[in-house]
Amino acid sequence: MPDNVTDAEIRQKNIQHGSRAAAYHEALDESRRLKSLLAYALNCIDPARRQSNQQLLNAAALSSMKPIRIVPMDYEASQRGSHFKDGQFSPAAIKTHWGFGREAAKAALSGMNGTA
Repeated sequence: MPDNVTDAEIRQKNIQHGSRAAAYHEALDESRRLKSLLAYALNCIDPARRQSNQQLLNAAALSSMKPIRIVPMDYEASQRGSHFKDGQFSPAAIKTHWGFGREAAKAALSGMNGTA
């Protein structure tokens, strides 16, 4: 429990950013579910009809699953105790954020290649 205004603001921003990340995950899951249903429905239609109908071709393009991975970012080490963490745009802060992003991307890619 925060015991001062600054800690309360930090906690509020952590909750806000965590909720935003959860919403992105939910939207991605819903998009995948809808694309899967669309692909199933298209498979119930005669292939010749699908190939001769532009709307069905467009629907087939929309139903294709593209690999998307949301990589969580943890700025806790660089932003510890800062209630301005979502408004830090100094050159040093941007460099730090890019560094954290680069390392998170490397770790995610390494894990996807089975080397992590």
